[in-house]
Amino acid sequence: MFDSGRLLCLWLFDTKSRIGFRLYEAASIGRDLDSVELFSLVIPGDSWFVLRCEMAGSFSLIGCTVAPGFDFEDFSLDDRAVLLGKFPQHAVLVREMAFEQEAFPGT
Repeated sequence: MFDSGRLLCLWLFDTKSRIGFRLYEAASIGRDLDSVELFSLVIPGDSWFVLRCEMAGSFSLIGCTVAPGFDFEDFSLDDRAVLLGKFPQHAVLVREMAFEQEAFPGT
């Protein structure tokens, strides 16, 4: 859920696609609901996503709410090397957005 700041762009990696792994530029997250911006959206299970603030040097404050059925045992924050192994066809975005080493050891 968007709280404050500048427009975010979200990319959603859908791992359940019938044609295999696909990359979507899913949404613009922001407050201008009269345009194409969304205030909130649902990320499907078994998906990966990345957000980027669209204005350099600015910020966005967002929140993430999980629903019943969410289990931290099924959750991971993989580092760049792991994600490149899983999604080599999206290497440019992975290199740009993922941490070089595990961001939160033990997750």
